[in-house]
Amino acid sequence: WQHWGIDPDFIIGHSVGEVAACCAAGVLPLEDAVRVVFHRARVMQRATGQGEMAAVGLSVEQAAQEIRVYGDRLVIAAVNSPSSIVLSGEVEALRDLVAKTSEKGIFCRPLNVNYAFHSPALEPYQAELAEALDGMQPQPAQVPIISTLTGRIAGKADYGPQYWARNIREPVQFHEALKTAIELGGQAFLEISPHPVLAAPIRQSLAGSRKAAVVSSLTRNLPERIAVLTALGTLHANGCAVRWDRL
Repeated sequence: WQHWGIDPDFIIGHSVGEVAACCAAGVLPLEDAVRVVFHRARVMQRATGQGEMAAVGLSVEQAAQEIRVYGDRLVIAAVNSPSSIVLSGEVEALRDLVAKTSEKGIFCRPLNVNYAFHSPALEPYQAELAEALDGMQPQPAQVPIISTLTGRIAGKADYGPQYWARNIREPVQFHEALKTAIELGGQAFLEISPHPVLAAPIRQSLAGSRKAAVVSSLTRNLPERIAVLTALGTLHANGCAVRWDRL
């Protein structure tokens, strides 16, 4: 994208996507990014089988009300938009909630994972992850990066060992990060992934604020060249300066 002249004004990474975002923003060199991915995955593997996750079409307040009866067995793992939440927790509790919300006609879709990320199940591994990443020195961002832990522009103290320990346990504040991006004047949002999974939450977050293009770099079942050139054309039509000589 940068070779074609599409230079981001800011970068956002969702959950494990923050590792790639940090690398793209110049905060972590590739070696450190791989180190985070390796140890984060190693920890996650040990938590396999301890829970599940599900996406629900509820607000934060509604989701909090729905999970209250389960105590600390279920938590809000991610806030993707005003009406898109991810829940995480114990298998039995989550499946019970999925059944109940589905009966009410509320969108509820179990995620294809067998762990409870961003939940108390990851707390036993936080110190171990921080220790494994000891000595890592994040660099000043070359491109502003918006943290999905805080929802704000990341500062000098972010993305060190303790940040990644928090990253596996605390909820993903994607909606807050998007609000910051909108406040900064974002006019086009490009999702870089094999298939758009955040396009809908981005549009929901944009509703009522301003018109902005939401573009996906790749789409399942669409030839890659068609997908990426369609995205490039959409970005061009929304004011991005394309280096046509490099295409």
